[in-house]
Amino acid sequence: MLNSKYFKEKEFDCKCGCGLNNIKSELVVILDDLREKFNSPCTVNSACRCESHNASVGGVTSSKHLWGNAVDISIKGFSTDDVYKYLDNKYPNSLGIGYYDTFIHIDLRKERTRWNESKFNKKDNDSNSFLDSIDFDMIGNLVTTVNPVAGMVIKGINAIVKSDNESISNSSTIDILESLSKSTDNNVDDKLICIVKAYLECKK
Repeated sequence: MLNSKYFKEKEFDCKCGCGLNNIKSELVVILDDLREKFNSPCTVNSACRCESHNASVGGVTSSKHLWGNAVDISIKGFSTDDVYKYLDNKYPNSLGIGYYDTFIHIDLRKERTRWNESKFNKKDNDSNSFLDSIDFDMIGNLVTTVNPVAGMVIKGINAIVKSDNESISNSSTIDILESLSKSTDNNVDDKLICIVKAYLECKK
């Protein structure tokens, strides 16, 4: 049951009408704080998404909306600049915060991630925003045609990262990957290992 002073549970439902609502309470706390700070209605443009709806709106396959870990919001009477600056100052070392023309994206990353899709200022964008735009499932399928084991590695690693299962650490996944690279039976290209390891390091 949602515990919020300002928001109703249905505001976080998947917009396709399927009824999915797995919103995380930590996000609701952040939104309640924004509502208090700006003393103005806060519109939830997008929160929880099922896979079908996420695909229909062009969301990446690793979108945090799928697990209720992200919201897109706007606040009446205030610019995205106002909201972005407040969040950036209050959470200097955490959260994913994306700046768009008409809304702000907020997600529950443990490490600071910022990007600006409105001004396309690449210097302001952290590496995670670029990595999140990459469809590693598709890359895995392409690689599989050349090296089946390597393709399975990419898709398997991506599945772990997308799961948002905090009990599975990136470091332990890298250990598994390194073990695969040392096995002559697997024939996993060293360059591929380096690419996937770099991806996982950035996703920590």
